[in-house]
Amino acid sequence: VSKALARFFPGARNQRGAQGGLLKIQACYDLLTQQFVHFSLSSFRRNDQAAAADVLPLLRAGDLVLRDLGYFALEVFEQIAQAQAYFLSRFRVGVGLWETDGRTPVNLLALLRQQGSLDRQFCCGDRKVRVRLVAVRLPAAVAAERRRLARQNRDRRSPPSAERLAMLDWALFITNVPRSVWSARTVAQMYGLRWRIEILFKAWKSHFALAEVPAGSKAQVEACI
Repeated sequence: VSKALARFFPGARNQRGAQGGLLKIQACYDLLTQQFVHFSLSSFRRNDQAAAADVLPLLRAGDLVLRDLGYFALEVFEQIAQAQAYFLSRFRVGVGLWETDGRTPVNLLALLRQQGSLDRQFCCGDRKVRVRLVAVRLPAAVAAERRRLARQNRDRRSPPSAERLAMLDWALFITNVPRSVWSARTVAQMYGLRWRIEILFKAWKSHFALAEVPAGSKAQVEACI
């Protein structure tokens, strides 16, 4: 958005300390009805983790929330479960894992190397949230491409660790959907549905002229979007 609106929608600061105006759209999409059910507008500085709880007022018992890593917030997963709803997310490597006793730490990489694949209950993070972790071994070519992208996308001053690169041999998911409902294979297949939101956002960027928001007041720009 125009620089005049930067005080309402501040963007990231550059090396000179300057900032432009950047507005972020958050949206919730219902895969069953194929409709958007919620929108919100905020500054660029309200990151996706901060927006992770936006879905909570929309939840009904039995709903399933699909999440990518940007929205990985254990306290929100906990609240989704408390609402008698379900979540499915990729697992963030580096988050602590414990056995279900909540006291015995787990070396996930060592466990994966020993067993090859995984489908077990753990306690996750400082909150010790009970989750089902599913690890699916990927084809060697797919894992190699993931490592290439990881090295390419990271800041050269902070390259990915050897452990993180090794973990890219697996697709890692956490959920509270029980094994009696979904097999490990179904977990991976269901997560693939999340790609639909990426396709929709690509369509927005290609056809909605989002880079051509007219100048105006805060209210006018919000109404236009």
